[in-house]
Amino acid sequence: MFISGLFSARKQFYSFLFILFSLTSTSQVYFNNMEKLPDSGNWIGTQSIDSGMAFSGYNYSHTDSLLPYGIGIEQEFPKNLKLKNTVLDISGYVMTDNVNNRALYVVTIIDDNKETLLWTGIPIGNVIEEANNWYYFSDSIIIPASITTRSKIKAYLWNQDRNYSTNIDDLKFEFTELKNPTFIPELVINTVNSLDNKVLAENINYKILYSSTSKTIVIQDNFSADIFSRITYYSDKQIKDNTIVTEAKWKFRGKKQSGKKKELRFKTTDKGGKIKLSIFCNEDNGKLKFTVENRYVRKQSNYRESLVFEYVQPVTEIYRNNRKVDTSDFQDEYWLDNEGVKIGDGDNSAIIYHVPEISSLQLDNINQLLFVNLDYEKDHPFFRFPLNPDSNDWKKEESFSYHKRGEKQVSSFSMVIGNPASTIPRFMKNPTGFEATYIWTEHADYSDIRTNRATYFGSENIHSSDSATGGFVYHNIPITKSVFYDNPDSISNFNASNEVFTSLESTILTDSEFSDFLFQIAEKGSDICLHTPEQFTTTRERLKDALLYMQMNFGSPSWIDHGNNNGPQNNREDLICDATLKKSPFYAIDIWNSFGVKYLHNAYYEELNTYKDWQFEASLEKPFSGYGDFFPKPDYYLHPTRTKNLYHWTTTSALFVKEHRIWNYLFNLKKIEDMVDNWYVEINHVYPAWVDPQKGMWTWGSDSTIISQPGFNQALSNLAYFRDIGRLNITTIADFLDYRTAIDNIEYHLLPDGRVMLTNNNDFDIEGLSMVGNAKLVTVDGTIPHYKMSQNNIIFWFNLDANSSKLIRLIK
Repeated sequence: MFISGLFSARKQFYSFLFILFSLTSTSQVYFNNMEKLPDSGNWIGTQSIDSGMAFSGYNYSHTDSLLPYGIGIEQEFPKNLKLKNTVLDISGYVMTDNVNNRALYVVTIIDDNKETLLWTGIPIGNVIEEANNWYYFSDSIIIPASITTRSKIKAYLWNQDRNYSTNIDDLKFEFTELKNPTFIPELVINTVNSLDNKVLAENINYKILYSSTSKTIVIQDNFSADIFSRITYYSDKQIKDNTIVTEAKWKFRGKKQSGKKKELRFKTTDKGGKIKLSIFCNEDNGKLKFTVENRYVRKQSNYRESLVFEYVQPVTEIYRNNRKVDTSDFQDEYWLDNEGVKIGDGDNSAIIYHVPEISSLQLDNINQLLFVNLDYEKDHPFFRFPLNPDSNDWKKEESFSYHKRGEKQVSSFSMVIGNPASTIPRFMKNPTGFEATYIWTEHADYSDIRTNRATYFGSENIHSSDSATGGFVYHNIPITKSVFYDNPDSISNFNASNEVFTSLESTILTDSEFSDFLFQIAEKGSDICLHTPEQFTTTRERLKDALLYMQMNFGSPSWIDHGNNNGPQNNREDLICDATLKKSPFYAIDIWNSFGVKYLHNAYYEELNTYKDWQFEASLEKPFSGYGDFFPKPDYYLHPTRTKNLYHWTTTSALFVKEHRIWNYLFNLKKIEDMVDNWYVEINHVYPAWVDPQKGMWTWGSDSTIISQPGFNQALSNLAYFRDIGRLNITTIADFLDYRTAIDNIEYHLLPDGRVMLTNNNDFDIEGLSMVGNAKLVTVDGTIPHYKMSQNNIIFWFNLDANSSKLIRLIK
């Protein structure tokens, strides 16, 4: 399956065209023809209304040197669109006495604290062809749901060229709900109330029933009220050239009793496999463990395999991917990663949380469906550049899992029925109470020792990290920095620097000063990894030499790809080049495993511009979390059949700051605080030491010395501020993923009295294990841990030794 340019042949949900044509009928229109003040809308700038040569009627809004601001509107968002992603369409007619007029129609969004969340200017002068004639203009702005709930909009005509007049007539504002894309398949929901339900297992918490006629599994509370009215198996796969979608019911195959433990066995099939479901239960508690085994009987490409739970009781808590909890104003759809949800309350409840042995959870609140994804292609996005010297930017989609006949996949997860806990403690994404994450990842291309020293130490003249006056080291900010090992082709910086630098591109073997520099910043906490061994495709032996050196000197588990495309020179040893070891002698999975490399950069989102249209100008987040939780976007993942034990991490775009004044706009304290408040993880992609100053992180000083750009230094200082007050974890890929993958190997057990037992199944200690709960106090093994309050949450942290357990209790 091949993709070219932005979009895949398989259905994609990211296109801006899709956004424009996915508007619902929920809309509000405000129109002003300037003849009289309309009944609706809070109009401003009415003093600019004049009479004369209007587009329609007699009146229009006139601006000039004495009155530069014209007609507009200032109000809250329409009530029926609050908590909704909204498209604002602005249109009208414009006339000016000069065709070069730079008039703007300005749109601002201001929050409750009178902070500007958005300022944008629509250049309406662009439509003018002749002076003193009327021309139609229009534009659209997408406003995130989170913004519409706590802000108001102010829009107005700004005649910034005051020497000319600019006029507006028939101005219209239309607010329309944007229908979010869905990542959940449409199912045939046909629940049958069977009369032959037979109780297969029960205790004081639940009953599990089965109907042999409707082949339906039902889970009830101990008072016979349904919690889940049906559990089905869903698959979407391709066998040969046919796409096959299956919604399958279960056949009961018997039960196995061992003391107080019982296993209920079911089976079903689709055209690609034989599926076995086991439900393990215990007479003494409400825990149910589900294990699904799929034995594949044909060669196939799998897009999704899920257990689907139709729930009856209302959702009460949603444990979101960002680690916050929703208890009201629920979204229509959630992608929950491996977090969870609470359905119902008290005796009539089901809690599912911390499920690292499945692909993901998704919640459809409209149809009351919980998807337990055993495998889902968007949880592990992946593509490849096939080797083809005659093509460019030609990609092969491989996000889906590929299985051969006879292969087997086993997934398991647990839920607890009827637990009295009103809320539960949840794992944070960062240790020691940090709420959000920011990671700088430097990609090695075209650097010089002078630009490296400037962006890390503050100036090219500073040779010691301890003497830094600016840059990353001065602000104590670690970097995941990729480097080249060698330069056998003598690649020069000449062309990349617009003929300013005549040096060779910095590599370890060819530049002893650069090598010494790397050891210095590694001592300050940076993670030094390979950006592939050299500029062009290497050999397997050279790759082994490079990785041996890197492991002996820096010990990094990370890898950043370089030179991805179809030609033979485009680093065929990289993660996303070629197909398999048999087809390419340069494919490096076996070598990575041998040298401890396990965290690999994946360029999927960047190459496909997946989230380009879901960014918000006022936010550092990509995509902006304020649009909602429906996006599948994992922080890291394993691909179950392509790369198996290698973890992928992604970036969404490269950061270039071509105008120095933009630094403060991008990284001001308000924007960083908003990102921290949303508990976001941002991994950027930068080239700070690239020999072209247009990358934005170094500049020429007054004496022609290369120094770190002042705006860049201020951005680092602002980030460091939030780190120093304990809110923002500025870290490396290695440290971040070491922590996150360690949590995946913690057993989370919700006890019958609402307490939680954690067991560290790693063979190493976890320091600063951080959790959060909606409570006033918490104890860990009976003592109060380190903690801080964040809104209604208590964030707490403690150490958890290898192969040991601790007991967590939230006190409301």
